[in-house]
Amino acid sequence: MYDMGQWGVAWLINRTGTNDSFLKEFYPNVAYVGYQQAFKNAFGLSLDDFYAEFADWFDSSSESEKLELLDQNSRY
Repeated sequence: MYDMGQWGVAWLINRTGTNDSFLKEFYPNVAYVGYQQAFKNAFGLSLDDFYAEFADWFDSSSESEKLELLDQNSRY
């Protein structure tokens, strides 16, 4: 399942346009507001919405589209 986690993180970074959402918003706030609320605050999605949107993207994307996402994220 680690592989899917990598894709999920890549998708979130691409969606927000920066990895700052992880480093400056999500991780520092988990201890204070909990995982689910920190996730929603940082990414603007509930976990349920994330899982649904990510699954739709993953299932409908070609391998080259997925790899392009990783390439785009390497710029952040």
